[in-house]
Amino acid sequence: ACMVIELDVREREAVEATIAGLPKQGVEGIDILLNNAGLAAGLSKVQDGSFDHWDRMVDTNVTGLLNVSRFVLPWMVERGCGHVVNIGSIAGRYVYPNGNVYCATKHAVRALNKAMRLDLSGHGVRVTSIDPGLLETQKIDGPVVAEAVGADQPFNEDSIIDQLPAKSAELLDQS
Repeated sequence: ACMVIELDVREREAVEATIAGLPKQGVEGIDILLNNAGLAAGLSKVQDGSFDHWDRMVDTNVTGLLNVSRFVLPWMVERGCGHVVNIGSIAGRYVYPNGNVYCATKHAVRALNKAMRLDLSGHGVRVTSIDPGLLETQKIDGPVVAEAVGADQPFNEDSIIDQLPAKSAELLDQS
């Protein structure tokens, strides 16, 4: 069975209450944690950036991932099995103009993914990162970003699945 929980991952107390409120078999039965919360707020140069945008991105993209992971991972470690899938971004590998804080948060997700692998080694809990490529959306000028990172063209919603590693796509199909 698949359980989807929607909550504001920035709110540590809400995350803790939601996880604590799951039936015991629900928490203990979490086989896959998909950390998918993320947002990009505002495209501007660092010197022109909005503190509110920065706080929202850091709190969602980094702190939110940590909040959820912190409350779920002990159950996985105790059971000796589980799989954490962290959704990063190509922006965690290549910085683009005016994407400073968003790119920094996705670099942080990439570092946390590596750190989780080290911390969970020997506990039977696997950690995977999926770093989707560029999407042409209303908020992001895809061709400008594609040029900045050296891509031929941005990906659209229909072609993004082509960017998933075969193993990850297979895992998601099985769940």
